[in-house]
Amino acid sequence: MFNASRKTISKLGFALCLAGTLCYARDRGGTLMDASCFEKTGAEASWGHTAPKEIAKTCAPTASTTDFAFQAWDSGRVYKFDDAGNAIAQKAMEDQVVKVGSHGDMRVEVEGTHKTGVMAVSDLSSLKYRGVTEY
Repeated sequence: MFNASRKTISKLGFALCLAGTLCYARDRGGTLMDASCFEKTGAEASWGHTAPKEIAKTCAPTASTTDFAFQAWDSGRVYKFDDAGNAIAQKAMEDQVVKVGSHGDMRVEVEGTHKTGVMAVSDLSSLKYRGVTEY
């Protein structure tokens, strides 16, 4: 009896660890920002940490933005994009895939992983038509 319980607990622990790993690299909804503007606010030490959500409106990217950042809605944390992410975001803005919305910010979904305040982006899309209104 004891051995069977031990196996069940081990399987449950493994399943939970696997689920956590899969969630780590999931798509994230949030706000696209100008990383240079964010750094000028004196908040560059906050890469990977939380920031006020109002900063996303203050630092909404423009056509001249070359360095991008992302504020995740689920945590409020801000991540700087890697070089590939910057290129993906620039292309999305040029193609008008993402635009500043009625809230004064740019709501996006980012696919990728993050480490030490930097997000390795593999895809970026607009959340305009997905019914997301607040974080």
